[in-house]
Amino acid sequence: MLFELEDLVIHASVESGFAYDLLQCGGTLSNGKPFRDMVRAAFCLIKSGSDWKIVHQHMSKPMGG
Repeated sequence: MLFELEDLVIHASVESGFAYDLLQCGGTLSNGKPFRDMVRAAFCLIKSGSDWKIVHQHMSKPMGG
Protein backbone atom coordinates (compact mmCIF):
# COMPACT_ATOMS: atom_id res chain seq x y z
CA MET A 1 0.00 0.00 0.00
CA LEU A 2 1.17 3.50 -0.86
CA PHE A 3 -0.07 6.68 0.84
CA GLU A 4 2.20 9.69 0.31
CA LEU A 5 1.13 13.22 1.28
CA GLU A 6 2.07 16.08 -1.03
CA ASP A 7 1.66 19.82 -0.47
CA LEU A 8 0.07 19.47 2.98
CA VAL A 9 -1.45 22.76 4.21
CA ILE A 10 -2.74 23.16 7.78
CA HIS A 11 -4.76 26.05 9.22
CA ALA A 12 -5.47 25.76 12.94
CA SER A 13 -6.73 27.75 15.87
CA VAL A 14 -7.02 26.76 19.53
CA GLU A 15 -10.20 24.70 19.02
CA SER A 16 -10.47 23.83 15.32
CA GLY A 17 -8.39 23.07 12.28
CA PHE A 18 -8.55 22.48 8.57
CA ALA A 19 -6.00 20.60 6.46
CA TYR A 20 -5.77 19.71 2.79
CA ASP A 21 -3.28 18.00 0.52
CA LEU A 22 -2.74 15.80 -2.48
CA LEU A 23 -2.44 12.11 -1.66
CA GLN A 24 -0.60 9.61 -3.84
CA CYS A 25 -2.28 6.23 -3.42
CA GLY A 26 -1.21 2.90 -4.81
CA GLY A 27 -0.57 -0.73 -4.30
CA THR A 28 -0.91 -4.07 -6.00
CA LEU A 29 -4.22 -5.56 -7.14
CA SER A 30 -5.12 -9.19 -6.45
CA ASN A 31 -4.10 -10.03 -10.04
CA GLY A 32 -0.58 -8.70 -9.36
CA LYS A 33 -1.02 -5.52 -11.41
CA PRO A 34 0.35 -2.40 -9.67
CA PHE A 35 -1.68 0.82 -9.60
CA ARG A 36 -1.04 4.41 -8.59
CA ASP A 37 -3.39 7.38 -8.46
CA MET A 38 -3.69 10.84 -6.92
CA VAL A 39 -6.61 12.18 -4.88
CA ARG A 40 -7.28 15.51 -3.19
CA ALA A 41 -8.00 15.23 0.53
CA ALA A 42 -9.47 17.73 3.00
CA PHE A 43 -10.05 17.31 6.74
CA CYS A 44 -11.92 19.39 9.32
CA LEU A 45 -10.90 18.82 12.94
CA ILE A 46 -11.97 19.96 16.41
CA LYS A 47 -10.04 19.75 19.64
CA SER A 48 -11.69 17.71 22.37
CA GLY A 49 -9.73 17.90 25.61
CA SER A 50 -6.13 17.24 24.58
CA ASP A 51 -7.08 15.23 21.46
CA TRP A 52 -7.85 16.32 17.90
CA LYS A 53 -10.78 14.57 16.22
CA ILE A 54 -11.61 14.51 12.52
CA VAL A 55 -15.24 15.62 12.22
CA HIS A 56 -15.37 15.71 8.42
CA GLN A 57 -13.22 14.46 5.57
CA HIS A 58 -13.57 14.68 1.82
CA MET A 59 -11.60 13.02 -0.96
CA SER A 60 -11.97 13.65 -4.65
CA LYS A 61 -10.17 12.94 -7.89
CA PRO A 62 -8.53 16.05 -9.39
CA MET A 63 -9.39 16.52 -13.04
CA GLY A 64 -6.27 17.50 -14.95
CA GLY A 65 -6.06 19.71 -17.97
